[in-house]
Amino acid sequence: MKFLILPEVLKPLRYFLSCPEQREVCDGRESTLCTAWKSRPQHPLICSSICSVLGAFDIWQPAANSFPYVLFFCTGLIFPESLKTAVIKPILKKDNLDKTQMNNYRPISNLPFLSKIIEKAVSQQLNYFLKQNNCYDAFQSGFRQNHSTETALTKVFNDICLNTDSGTMSVLVLLDLSAAFDTVDHNILLKRLESWAGLSGTVLNWFKTYLENRKYFVSIDNFTSEQTCITCGVPQGSILGPLLFNIYMLPLAQIIKNNKINYHSYADDTQIYITMSPGDRGPVQALGKCIEEINDWLCHNFLQLNKNKTEVIVFGAKEKRLQVTRELQSIHLKTTNQARNLGVVMDADLNLEKHIKTITKSAYYHFKVLMLVYKALNGLGPKYISDLLTQYEPSRSLRSSGSGLLSVPRVRTRHGEAAFSFYALYIWNKLPESLRSAETLSLFKSRLKTHLFSAAFE
Repeated sequence: MKFLILPEVLKPLRYFLSCPEQREVCDGRESTLCTAWKSRPQHPLICSSICSVLGAFDIWQPAANSFPYVLFFCTGLIFPESLKTAVIKPILKKDNLDKTQMNNYRPISNLPFLSKIIEKAVSQQLNYFLKQNNCYDAFQSGFRQNHSTETALTKVFNDICLNTDSGTMSVLVLLDLSAAFDTVDHNILLKRLESWAGLSGTVLNWFKTYLENRKYFVSIDNFTSEQTCITCGVPQGSILGPLLFNIYMLPLAQIIKNNKINYHSYADDTQIYITMSPGDRGPVQALGKCIEEINDWLCHNFLQLNKNKTEVIVFGAKEKRLQVTRELQSIHLKTTNQARNLGVVMDADLNLEKHIKTITKSAYYHFKVLMLVYKALNGLGPKYISDLLTQYEPSRSLRSSGSGLLSVPRVRTRHGEAAFSFYALYIWNKLPESLRSAETLSLFKSRLKTHLFSAAFE
């Protein structure tokens, strides 16, 4: 259904979409919201949708005498039933594929526009709450502001390079989960929201109504299927879905930490890695035990580890890799020389030649690295990237003091030189001071492009 009044009614809501603070600021906007509502014809679907989210998250509570027509819908503080139905549209993956083969189609889930508006408001409030209470897993980079596959890979690659530089071996295990977003159990998710995120009362009940009684149907041209109930999984195509999945996975990080294994996650892509010396079976046994516990936890939480697609790579001196590979075979782990990790082809030699040849022939690697350094130095990157950067402090007052230089660590081999904590700082210090001290990200980006272009043609 289409409602012509929808854009006008939603105008007052735009303030709430950018307001991380709650009652102390938002109460001042109540008169604006009231005025807009009183001056427009109201539709029960629209009113109930907006009031349910504003009321449940303590953003705004309507006065009892202000909206008699709306109040009926606010008292339940629920997610509207009419916004829970998804339309699935099969889209051909590539135009040249056979249209008669179902495997060539990708199902795209479309939710009502108003549902996205409500979820956006809730997502911003929930994100603010989780940050304030340190609920996030520090090494979960999926669907988080200032985090990305790029920052996750930088951290993992840096650790492995430094291990190799120190003469030790590294074993990286890339865990593959099967359709993880689609098998999330709603009851377990609600328990996570309560016990791990600290939600309760009205807010927790709102999420319960958000998850339950969802439906979908398939639409192709003018044909539609019957509606089918969704009994598990986070809503596909939603704004809250990825955030809820991250909360669902919080206990997994604790299991890995308890086994003293390094790890990093990006949504459902989890990688664990150990440092070891050839002949030292302790870390290998700990890795095997950790994988068993991960598999048990996944089973109890209705998730499945795809062992056939789980890949293992050994890094370090080439002459020592074979011995480590034999030790890994004793716990039924089969190794490979290269594997795709968050879009990047990593190889056992750490030279990334395969990836460079196939993916990034024309990529400007310096540009990406320097942009990441600037973001990290200016509070626009994850803490684990900022922790790799140290301001240069000369022993006595010099002209270089306060010029934005970074302290470059000492390394011994080319593997150490490839680590972000060495290479990024080294090329950062070569930039002109006027570029390092750029006031904004957009200004730095513009100046950096000019600088690199000029350097390429000198």
